[in-house]
Amino acid sequence: EWNFSTIGHPPDSASAITEDVFAPSVAGSTQPFLFDHIKISNGILVLPATGTAQTKESSRITLEHIDIDLGNVGLDRVLSFVVSSRMADGGRMQVRGDAGPVSQDDPGKTPFHASIHVAGANLALIPESSGLSGWLSMDASLASDGSTAHSEGRGRVEKLRLVRTGTAASQPVSFSYATEYSLATQTGVLRQGEISPGKGKAQLSGNYILRGTAPVAHLKLSGSQLPLESVQAILAALGVQLPAGSALSGGTVTGNVSVDGRVDRPLTTGSAEIDNARLEGFDLGSKLASIPGLSGLESGADVGIVTLSSQFRISPQVTHISNLKSELSGIGSLTGGGDIDAANRLQFKMVAHLSSPTASVLKHIGLGTLPKEVPFKVEGTTSLPIFLPDLSGLARNMATNVVTDAAKNAIVPREAAPNHERKKGLWGRIFGHKETAALNAKY
Repeated sequence: EWNFSTIGHPPDSASAITEDVFAPSVAGSTQPFLFDHIKISNGILVLPATGTAQTKESSRITLEHIDIDLGNVGLDRVLSFVVSSRMADGGRMQVRGDAGPVSQDDPGKTPFHASIHVAGANLALIPESSGLSGWLSMDASLASDGSTAHSEGRGRVEKLRLVRTGTAASQPVSFSYATEYSLATQTGVLRQGEISPGKGKAQLSGNYILRGTAPVAHLKLSGSQLPLESVQAILAALGVQLPAGSALSGGTVTGNVSVDGRVDRPLTTGSAEIDNARLEGFDLGSKLASIPGLSGLESGADVGIVTLSSQFRISPQVTHISNLKSELSGIGSLTGGGDIDAANRLQFKMVAHLSSPTASVLKHIGLGTLPKEVPFKVEGTTSLPIFLPDLSGLARNMATNVVTDAAKNAIVPREAAPNHERKKGLWGRIFGHKETAALNAKY
């Protein structure tokens, strides 16, 4: 409840003079008053605290150097207002419009319309954002009829950072939106939203709730065939780190993302696919060379990504990657999944599915008995990944390979086998006659 919410109403312990000034002239109304002009200079605006009692002080939003200019001020008329702020770091904000007549029941439901201009505002002023920072510039409109507020606008953010572990985006991110908000239920719907990290555009839609201890959002972001180099600019803002010295180039990315929960600790889920791109400055072939069965892979300064897709689940504690599938030039396909913790530490289990040319090379150098599927682990960090052999997985795969080959070799055509072996075969000799038919059928 704002401290101006009781303007025009006497406090319960009002003095006789106060009661006389504000005495109702008619039942159910207040004595009208009028100020031709009110000006407040260099004020401070403190937005109400949210969250638990322990975090209320830190979650306040305080704006300083506020100038307010009001004209034709009265409870029963439309007043004009200009509110501007000069920020210490150079940002500026101005809200200009009209409001009134003032709602006697709840001044917050007073109808108004306003235009908003922001230049270089520091998003780090918003504590609830949990790591959100950057420099916002935008132009927008905001209007309310007392029950529903409508706002639309467009702008851009320089050096955007979305999470605490992220770093500033290397290029501006532009956006536009249109939303409607119910003052009674304190819920809003995003009618139209668009985000543009450089070239290409992603669509944003959903709803949000502003009541309670912190805002809650349910948003969906989708983009198709976006230039990968543009998307890479905001990967750092999301805390995504590529191996040191590497960069993505060329290609496109298609993704569908859902963001649900409190805005200070949301749960993000979705899927993404990269096509026809390159990871420059990272020699994956040489990194994998120490793993048994992968020493013959093609090495080079770059990795050609024919396609790479995965599903993901991002929480404040961990990022979980599942159903990761990739087709890489000169290597074959890699599949698997794993976790990335808040410190960017990796715990992945992967499998290399060797391409036919690679398998031929291995056979030529005497490694033809190795399985065509080689498991390995990825540990270390996102900036310095470490590739390790998964010996237990390799042993399982080799054992399966040997048994499968033996089973195939044991199925001898009846006319080519000796009489006493026709009924038994390898499985019959090992396990007896009962299991022979089933095992021969399986293999």
